[in-house]
Amino acid sequence: MFDGPYRRMVALLDRERDFLRRGDVRGAADLADAKERLIAALQARQPTADEVETLRRKADRNQALVDAAARGIEAARDRLDAIRRGRDIHAYAANGTREVIRPPENRLQKRA
Repeated sequence: MFDGPYRRMVALLDRERDFLRRGDVRGAADLADAKERLIAALQARQPTADEVETLRRKADRNQALVDAAARGIEAARDRLDAIRRGRDIHAYAANGTREVIRPPENRLQKRA
């Protein structure tokens, strides 16, 4: 196992994972440039098969977290859209029961 780029990439992928687990997608995205530089450095040094496998597993793990974050963002956007359109919202109460939250009725009164 060589020190430089491999160990830095392992540390960077672990840091990316920490950002993603905290929901800090921006922090994870900010690592992209460093990741590209390390990939280039790794390619120049020809990592071992074991090193490549370790990096692949960590990258796959992080990609699964990115995919989950994207699904969560999409679900939140859909929920906000439903609220804006005045649709019923399904949610869970503190006791775990499912409830329907209906938008308030339009109670504007016309005045003469």
